[in-house]
Amino acid sequence: LSRSGTELVAIVEHCSTNRHDNYCGATISGLFAAFSMTSMLLSDIVVECPGRMDLGAICASAISQLVGGIAELSGSAWALAETCVTDDFQTKEKEIEKHEAKVGAAAEKRLNSAAAEEETATESERPGLNWI
Repeated sequence: LSRSGTELVAIVEHCSTNRHDNYCGATISGLFAAFSMTSMLLSDIVVECPGRMDLGAICASAISQLVGGIAELSGSAWALAETCVTDDFQTKEKEIEKHEAKVGAAAEKRLNSAAAEEETATESERPGLNWI
């Protein structure tokens, strides 16, 4: 339940009208996950404490854990989107692509010039072909 409070504070920070980012979705998913995990723990208490088998509580615990895990995964995807897919990241990717294109063009130019030099070489200049 303390995590729920932390998630609520984060929701207020990231989902405010003047600042809306992907962390808003991550914190909402985190709040949902926190409540799901609380539900799982309460269901487990019903099973463990009396020392008797309660199939309904076991099922509720498993479902709550599954839902909470999916909510955690969703929150991770939101946070990943905010962290990795930013303009700065995309700008760096474009710079890397330009550099690779430049390096590739220079290497291709060197290969083409080497091939042209080899073609213009006379038969006597080519090593190993003098015996023909």
